[in-house]
Amino acid sequence: MSQLNRKSNRSDRFSRRPSSLRTGITIILYNGSNLESNEGEKINNCIRALDNCYIFHCTNNSKCIKYLKRAQRHEYIVIVFNVNSGLISPTQIAELCQYKQIQHIFIISLMSEQNASTDTDLSVYTRNEVNLIVGVFRDCDSLEIRLQQLISEVNESDDDLFTFVNQSEKALRNLRDELGPYIWSQTYRVILGAMPYNSLDAKRDMLIECRACCYFSKHDLKTIDEFRRTYTATNAIYWYTKSCFLYRIINRALRTEDNMVLYKFRFFIIDLCARLEEKALAKVDCTQPFSVYRGSKLRRDEVEKLEVGSLVATNSFFSSSKHLSTAQNFIGISSNVDTSPSRGRHDRYQYVLFKIDIDLHNSPDVVVADVSSESAVPDENEMLFNLGTTFVIADIRYDDMQRVWSIRMTSSSEAAKLMQEYRQHVQSRFVETKPAILFGHFTSEISSNYHGALNYFHRLLRSTSWNDEDRPDIYYCLGRVYRAMGKHEQAITYLRAALLLQRRLLPDAGRVYGRMLSCLGSVFCESGDSLRGKRLYEQAMLIYQGILPKNHYEFGFHLNRLANVYWQLGQYELTSNLLKSTLLFVENTMPEKSSAHAQTLHIMGLAQRSLNNRKDAIHYFQESIKVRESSQANDHPYVARTCYELSELYAEENNYSMALEYAHKSLRIRELKLPQNHPQRQQSIDLVERLNHLYHEAECL
Repeated sequence: MSQLNRKSNRSDRFSRRPSSLRTGITIILYNGSNLESNEGEKINNCIRALDNCYIFHCTNNSKCIKYLKRAQRHEYIVIVFNVNSGLISPTQIAELCQYKQIQHIFIISLMSEQNASTDTDLSVYTRNEVNLIVGVFRDCDSLEIRLQQLISEVNESDDDLFTFVNQSEKALRNLRDELGPYIWSQTYRVILGAMPYNSLDAKRDMLIECRACCYFSKHDLKTIDEFRRTYTATNAIYWYTKSCFLYRIINRALRTEDNMVLYKFRFFIIDLCARLEEKALAKVDCTQPFSVYRGSKLRRDEVEKLEVGSLVATNSFFSSSKHLSTAQNFIGISSNVDTSPSRGRHDRYQYVLFKIDIDLHNSPDVVVADVSSESAVPDENEMLFNLGTTFVIADIRYDDMQRVWSIRMTSSSEAAKLMQEYRQHVQSRFVETKPAILFGHFTSEISSNYHGALNYFHRLLRSTSWNDEDRPDIYYCLGRVYRAMGKHEQAITYLRAALLLQRRLLPDAGRVYGRMLSCLGSVFCESGDSLRGKRLYEQAMLIYQGILPKNHYEFGFHLNRLANVYWQLGQYELTSNLLKSTLLFVENTMPEKSSAHAQTLHIMGLAQRSLNNRKDAIHYFQESIKVRESSQANDHPYVARTCYELSELYAEENNYSMALEYAHKSLRIRELKLPQNHPQRQQSIDLVERLNHLYHEAECL
C-alpha cells in the first residue's frame, strides 16, 4: 500500500518555483552556446532588468520546444534570440513559430552590421515569421526599452475579457448547443462555494500563488503580507478595487478558464461573489433601467470576434462606472484629450467604450452591485458585475475621430435560466458526494484535466488520516483518473484499495461500493477481459436495484456500461434493445444533453455499425459528438473516441476524405489531452497513417 500514500518531494515555498498562472509575459531567452561571455552577460543583465515578466533560458530547440509543449494555453510568450556567428538559423526559428503561444520574436546581435550573420536578414523568413518578428536590435538599451513597452501594453490590456457563448448567426433558442464550457465554468463556482473555501489551507494556497506571481516586486510582496494580516470577507470589495496585485492576479486567473486556477484562488473569489450577491441591486428593488460604462483596451482580433446579436459572458468580475467620463479616462480620453492613443482600427490593440444597458425587471438574475461605498476609489462610482454575467451585443460602431470602438450591450438572463438546471443537478449530488470530492471528479470527467485531477486527489489523500471516511472515495477517484489516463495497473491497485476500505462500511455504503465495482469492471473491459467486467457490472446492478430509487441518475450511467459490455461480447441485438430504454431513462432523469446521453448515442452507433446499419451508425455517432461538445467540450477525449469510430466507418465506405478529417480530429484531441504513452494516441497515429496510404492509393487509380 506504500504507493497509495507516497509523499510529494515538492516544496511549497514560492521562491523555489514559478507561478503556475503566468499572469504576464514569459520571455524565452534563446542563447547560442558559443556566445561570447561578455556579450551574453550584457544581454542577460538587460533581460533581468525587466519588470513583470517570467524568464526562461535555453540554448537549443529541443529544450525550447519541451517548454512550449507544456506551456499553458493562455500564456503570452516572447522569444529573444541571440544571433551570433550563425548559431541560430532561420530553420530553428521556423520550427518554433508553429506554437500559438508565441506572440513576438526579438532578434538581437551585438555585432556590427558588417560582421553580422545573414540570420538577421528578415528576407530569409516566411511571411508568418516576419509578422512575429518585432525587429533586429543592435544594442541592449533599445531592446530593453521595447520589451518593457510591450510588457506594459500586455499588462494594461483586457485580453480574454469575454467568452463567446453564442455567435450572431445562431439564434438564442439554440444557445444550449454552445453552453457546455460556460455552464461547467459556472458549476465549478457552485462546488467551490459549497467547500470550506475560507479555511487556512485555502488562504495559504492563494498566498503561495500570489507570491509566486509577484516574486519580482518587493512592493507587491509587502502588500501581499498586508493582505495576509488584515483581510476579512467584509472588505473583499475594498481589496479588489485597491490598486495592487490582487485585481490583476484575480482577473488573469479567472480568464484562464482553468478550474484548478480557480481552486487556488477560491479563498478570495468566493468571498467577493458572496459580497456582490449581498449588495446586488436586484435585492434593493432597483427596477428602473439604467446604463453603465466601461473603457477597455483589447486585442484587435478579440474586437473583430464581437458581432451584433452575439451572446457573450464575462470571464472575470466586470468593472464599470455610472459615469461616462470615468470610463473614457480608462481609454485615454478626457476633457483635454478627445482621441484615444490608438493610431487607427488596424493597430494590434484597440480602445473600446462599452455602454451596458441594464433592466433588472427583465433580467432579475443579473448580479450587479454599486460598490462605491466600499471601494478603495469611491470617486469612480464603480458598478461591479459578478463572474460569468452574460450580455447580448446590440450595436457596434467605430468612431474615426476618437479612434474608439463604441459597443452597446444589454443584460441577459438567457444563460442563467439554463444554468439553474445544472445547478440543481450538482446540488443533488452533494447529498451523496462531498463537494471536495466532486470538484476533483469533474476536473477529470468534465474538463479532462487528468494531471490536475491526479495532483488534486493525491494532495487530498495526503491530508487525510488512515481512518478518514473520505479515504475510500479518494482511492476510487484516483482509480478513475488512472483509468482515463490508460494506466490500468495503477487503476486496479487504487480501486481494490477503495473496495477493501468500503466493504467495512456495508450495508450503509452500498451505492458507493457498487460504483467502485462498476469502475473496476470498466478497467477490465478496457484491458480485454470483458467477461470479468460483465460479472462486476452485474454485481453492481444487483446492489443498485436493492437500494436506489428507480429514477436515480446512477442507473443511466450503469445501463450504458452494461450495453457496452454486451456489445463487446457480440450481443448486438441485446445491446440495441437495452439502449432504447436507456435513452428514454437518461432523457427523463438528467439535464438535457448530459454526458450519459452522449455515451448512450455513442454505444448505439457501435451497435448499429456491428449490425451493418451504417447510415444509422453515422447518425448516432454524429449526434453523440454534438451532445458531447455542447455538454462538455469539443476537445474532450470522448469526442476523440467517437471521431475515431466515425473515421473507421467512413473508411469502410471508401470515403477516405471524411475518414481522414475525423481521424485527424481524433489525433489532435488525444495528443492534446492524453499522456504520451496512452494506447489511444498510438491507435490514432496508426489510423491516420493507414488512411493516408489508402487515400493516396485511391488517388492513383
